[in-house]
Amino acid sequence: MMVHRLVCRWSDNAVGAAIMWPMASSNWNTLIEVTESSVNKYAMKVWSPEFPLPKKLMKKVILLLVVIAYATPGSVVSGGSPEKGLQVLLEKAYLPADLDQEVFDALWTVWPEHLKSQAEQASVAERRQMAMDRYGLLPHPSDPSRSVQY
Repeated sequence: MMVHRLVCRWSDNAVGAAIMWPMASSNWNTLIEVTESSVNKYAMKVWSPEFPLPKKLMKKVILLLVVIAYATPGSVVSGGSPEKGLQVLLEKAYLPADLDQEVFDALWTVWPEHLKSQAEQASVAERRQMAMDRYGLLPHPSDPSRSVQY
């Protein structure tokens, strides 16, 4: 069975396709290649029993794939707006919270003695900032008293 491999690549502004066939050394050789820079790579096998694809059929397959690839809108690959993505990241809870605000505010009580004494003298807002700095948390854009991570 002769196996032909068709490799197509898509990005938001470039598409490529190649028909490849195996040689006796099991290396793949390129028959026709139309490529540009790519983001994603998709592979599909096209085969025919015991003989290579006829030239007319190969030309039709290549033409069909190029037409389909260029007819595909770029927005499918490029994604949505970054603002909408940030809004989803900030508002959607992907996991339940490991701790609530009360537990977070009391974390300083288990710190090493030199940090504990500093936190004891600080205000609640300063303690929250110390805890965020210590644990690598980022303040929420709309409410700096809580972190983005929980």
